[in-house]
Amino acid sequence: MQRRYLFWIFSMGLVGGCSYPDDSDCDPDQVYEGGYCVVPAPEADGGAGGDSSGTAPEGYGDPCVDDTECAAPADFCAKSPFEDVGYCTSANCIGDGDCPDGFSCVDVGIASVPPYCSR
Repeated sequence: MQRRYLFWIFSMGLVGGCSYPDDSDCDPDQVYEGGYCVVPAPEADGGAGGDSSGTAPEGYGDPCVDDTECAAPADFCAKSPFEDVGYCTSANCIGDGDCPDGFSCVDVGIASVPPYCSR
């Protein structure tokens, strides 16, 4: 009887310790986006990438459910598996210079998700 009780307490401790990541798991300089902690893009100030107007080119940031709702050059739908709606952006960036103002290149480290311009 005592063994069952100890096993039950131990099991509940393991289950209770499991959780899905959320914004409280991010470092202070990161934000929770798309199920991941990412460093936010700097405020649009005419920095690297895009034009210096402070606004992203047409199509970037438009709401989407999948890639078919996005048009080039923002032909990738960045969407968290935990959200119903994402936003259109471009994929396969190499660095922030490949992204428009207000966006930065993010690689979430998942083979099925290419590096993309995150806002």
